[in-house]
Amino acid sequence: DGSSTGDSTEREDSGEADRRRLNLVAQARDSRGRSWRRWVFWHSLIAIGFAILVLVAWKLSRNRRSGPPKQHLVSNGTALFAPTTIILSLDGFRADFLQRGFTPRLNALVKEGISPQYMMPSFPSLTFPNHFT
Repeated sequence: DGSSTGDSTEREDSGEADRRRLNLVAQARDSRGRSWRRWVFWHSLIAIGFAILVLVAWKLSRNRRSGPPKQHLVSNGTALFAPTTIILSLDGFRADFLQRGFTPRLNALVKEGISPQYMMPSFPSLTFPNHFT
């Protein structure tokens, strides 16, 4: 008469359940593969973007790093020297004397040369330390 293993419909249901489980496992494997690829893609994109940013910043800063300007040397016929700087220091001279018109020659020097807008004296308020700083 038959076997005692059960009905054939139960075996078909069992096979269908196995196929569904296998499909779920395959889908999970595929989604893991896709998420891994997505992770690699985004991290690679970020790394490449960062590398490009660093390269552009390096290239732009490289052109500006020319260093201090080269001094123009002057010759007096025997030696080369840098342009001369003259410091005119007047002890006890008030700054407002220049605006009052008491010193027309100094006013002419200021107009022709370079004059600071203000001075920050050092302490103690002595001539040499102020010239040195």
